[in-house]
Amino acid sequence: MAIIAKICELTGKYPGWLMYKHKKNSIQVMPEERCKFEHANYELLVEPPTALYNYKKMEYSFEYNYCLHVFDKKLQGNVHGEYYNYTKRLEHMYFNLWRMLGYKDLKITILNCPIDKYLSTPKTDKWICVDDYIIYNKEE
Repeated sequence: MAIIAKICELTGKYPGWLMYKHKKNSIQVMPEERCKFEHANYELLVEPPTALYNYKKMEYSFEYNYCLHVFDKKLQGNVHGEYYNYTKRLEHMYFNLWRMLGYKDLKITILNCPIDKYLSTPKTDKWICVDDYIIYNKEE
């Protein structure tokens, strides 16, 4: 893992190789800083999946890029409030972010374009990039 992938995006601390287990299916923030995200004003964006072929197992899997876009000023960190990561298991990502954000329902925006294009689109035209909205509820 590259050195940049081991740095906390909120504070800039360097925990080393332990960051991998902290950011898996979540965002790259140390556990002691995650309580600050509770009830934050957010937007969770998910790109369409990328198909990956595993030649050893002879099967396809899908990888999802996502961005937790946080609007609160105190949570901007070193990434201007845009926490990017990827996952192969959306359910685990939903659960981890649901727990961190502390909401009963997690609102997710499914895009039909890259996340960067959506974020750079003027606010009035953002509907062009959106495929669907999902409200994920843990009790379901």
